[in-house]
Amino acid sequence: AHIGMSPGAPRHGSLIPTGKSTLWRRFDGQTPLGHDKENASAARYFDDEFKALRPLLKHKARIHDGQTTTVLWGCSRYPFLQVFSGAEELWGERSVVLEAMSGLADAYNSGNG
Repeated sequence: AHIGMSPGAPRHGSLIPTGKSTLWRRFDGQTPLGHDKENASAARYFDDEFKALRPLLKHKARIHDGQTTTVLWGCSRYPFLQVFSGAEELWGERSVVLEAMSGLADAYNSGNG
């Protein structure tokens, strides 16, 4: 599930999670992530958090760049995932970052994680 943030996030607004989540189907293996210089309307900037809807013994996230597939494995101790794809837009570097997390951003204050 996608974790909600304030209006304007992730580019303009607070990245602190709202605590609300919605079912997410946009990572379908067909939709590109990150900045697309040739087709700006296809660019997908993410700095978002996701969580497992139910306890999972293990889970995986895959990124495929056309040649190589990278897999991030997780377990029930890390039910949250941070996805960042804005490096090219911000710094000119092409990358997608996946980070397995034990809690949401601001978990110390919210108690979520």
